[in-house]
Amino acid sequence: MKIKVTYIEHDYSRLPEVTKELEVTPSKVALLLVDCQNDFLHEKGMFGAKGADVAAARRMIEPTRRVADACRKAGIRVFYTNNSFRPDLVDMGKAWAEVYLRTRAPIGPGDRVGPSGQNTGYLVEGRWNTQFVDELTPCEGDIVISRKHTHSAFYYTDLDFILKNLGIELVMYAGITTGVCVGSSIRDGFHSQFVALLLKDCCWEFTPELQAATEMFVKMHFGYVTTSEEVLKGLAANV
Repeated sequence: MKIKVTYIEHDYSRLPEVTKELEVTPSKVALLLVDCQNDFLHEKGMFGAKGADVAAARRMIEPTRRVADACRKAGIRVFYTNNSFRPDLVDMGKAWAEVYLRTRAPIGPGDRVGPSGQNTGYLVEGRWNTQFVDELTPCEGDIVISRKHTHSAFYYTDLDFILKNLGIELVMYAGITTGVCVGSSIRDGFHSQFVALLLKDCCWEFTPELQAATEMFVKMHFGYVTTSEEVLKGLAANV
């Protein structure tokens, strides 16, 4: 299967961007959907409560759904991560608690954010908040990595083991947000020897500058950047 991608050649005086067709073996590719859950992609979730432009964030849902469906049909395994903590937050790290719970926001993990009548709790497992958005729910055969406790999908989860057990060499990344949870996962995945393919229209960041910066880092150091349409073209041509 061939996918048109971009990357940065290592001429640091010019940082030239190169476009090429990347040839990959579908059985060695996985699609990872990072934290596509109500707290981040529903207007009544945590991002909405903190004033984020959730309508803009939700624009990544449809291209992500199309790619996930096409990957399933092509036999490419689809993975989901779920960012959540126990109700008593005993599995929340000290650094996370300092940054997200104690000092910087009026709304912290466990606070009641969500639709009226729901048993809500921002980032609490088993609640409405940490359920996947309706449009991007896992299907039969998909693999869910539950209780992701940090920004990275690889840190203290079994994702690395499962990917290697399946013979995966390249991971396509989608999800929220591009520079934080997706970007952290890309870095840790690279250090675990997985080449990254960032699907830029299947992600979202708070500002265009943060989005562009993450894309640049991926193109320079961790793999490649492409779009959902290029992946769909590659899958269609491989049938």
